[in-house]
Amino acid sequence: MFVEPSTLILSPHCDDAPLSMGASLLTRNPSHPTRVSIVFSRSRCTKEFPCNGPEEQVTQLRHREEMQAAQIAGYGLDFWGFGEPFVRPGFQQVADIFDLRRPLAHESVWEHLLAAVDRAVCSHTGLLVAPLGCGGHIDHRIVRAAVLACWTRYPHLRVGFYEDLPYCHSLSDAQILAALPVVADRSFQPHIVSEGLGPKLALLEVYRSQLSDGHLWAVKAYWARRGGERLWIAGSVD
Repeated sequence: MFVEPSTLILSPHCDDAPLSMGASLLTRNPSHPTRVSIVFSRSRCTKEFPCNGPEEQVTQLRHREEMQAAQIAGYGLDFWGFGEPFVRPGFQQVADIFDLRRPLAHESVWEHLLAAVDRAVCSHTGLLVAPLGCGGHIDHRIVRAAVLACWTRYPHLRVGFYEDLPYCHSLSDAQILAALPVVADRSFQPHIVSEGLGPKLALLEVYRSQLSDGHLWAVKAYWARRGGERLWIAGSVD
């Protein structure tokens, strides 16, 4: 089991960690403290109101769903309070979220988010897990970039990256491997949790405002192809 003592998981949004690591969270040793930090926890997005819902009500709804999931799976939870796209400036349409030409350092949240990640990880002694950034969503890429930036300052960190769902279900192994960062003196090894698909799908039912049947189908399709959930953990090169 790769969710080990003192694990910190950075989840760009509410639902990202359970989507990508739900089985890992549910099957871990309950004596191992695990904390999920929701980075972009202010939102206007639901299935009914894509990107244009009332911020306060949507944020409260999504927080309730996340707290229910945390209670079921037994992990600690933090909301960092950064705004998703369409809460912060510079986003007019969904395509803007996936525009790979946008410089991350030019985003309005970048400096404050980098400082927040630094505070969270500078003294962390366990496993730090972040999104691999597959799929191109700007918030996933920002969190990944912030972790990599902090890793250069704190080489003691033990870092892993989870394969972002639902995006990864349609990607080849070559495409996923291409997303692994190149870090000097580090190699990434895959770790797979191959049990717990049923309980994971039940956990995801909590996110009624967010997840459609198509999302759940993507989770099942990914599981069938990969044999479970896959995480990449960095270790020293021998």
